[in-house]
Amino acid sequence: MRAASLELSHRLLPTGEAVAAIGGELDIATAETAVRYVIQVIDRHQSTIIVDLAGLRFCDARGLSALLRMARYAAQSSHRFRLASPSPL
Repeated sequence: MRAASLELSHRLLPTGEAVAAIGGELDIATAETAVRYVIQVIDRHQSTIIVDLAGLRFCDARGLSALLRMARYAAQSSHRFRLASPSPL
């Protein structure tokens, strides 16, 4: 899925964990799309949800808020949630 400069995809690992990849820019223009996408991934899978940020080039305050909303939704749905490959920049 692609919206503005946002790239979203997901896959299942052999361990059953779901990996949702967020690439491009996570900002005011794309945050809601990313939250809706990851919530759909959470709702479809019963295991740990990993949000892979390796392809993320930019994240503003709205993007950080979106990641917190995803984590909160996962916790309320009794899913484990973790971030993978966050950039130090």
